Amino acid sequence: MEMEGKVALVTGANGFVGHYVVKRLFEEGLRVRALVRRPDARAELESMGAETVLGEMTEQRAREEAVRGAQVVVHCAASLSSDLHEARRVNVEATAALAEAARVAGCERFVHISTIAAYQLRNRGGRARRGRAAERRGRRLWGEQGRRGASAVRGGGSRRPLPRRSRCLRS
Repeated sequence: MEMEGKVALVTGANGFVGHYVVKRLFEEGLRVRALVRRPDARAELESMGAETVLGEMTEQRAREEAVRGAQVVVHCAASLSSDLHEARRVNVEATAALAEAARVAGCERFVHISTIAAYQLRNRGGRARRGRAAERRGRRLWGEQGRRGASAVRGGGSRRPLPRRSRCLRS
């Protein structure tokens, strides 16, 4: 997939990871759109050249407006709320809804960057577990294409940079 000139939506663009994703996408020649929650968060992204859409991940209108015309979605947003209902609403349900909105809008690639595995969630027996519900839903929506990107993801706090153009963004 030729990337130059394509529109990439980035969620969580004001966050630590998202900020670097936005910079790299600009370096690669993509046009960047960011879904932002707060009006005051727009200025920095717009000064970099990004188009911004104001809204919450949990709002259907915001998701649909944000994905309209985008060929790539890089989803970096997450809730780190200690309220498990709120975290699930954002991290699982809104992620699945965003992936579905992207699919319906004809988006070519959906990349989900998740750092939630860095938090040791424990079950009642005290054993660590990882939430995989959003990942399973994404694979159901995107099929084999959803699996290809996994090899580009590095876990365990690796500081090695991702390849210049990640395989999950190319055909």
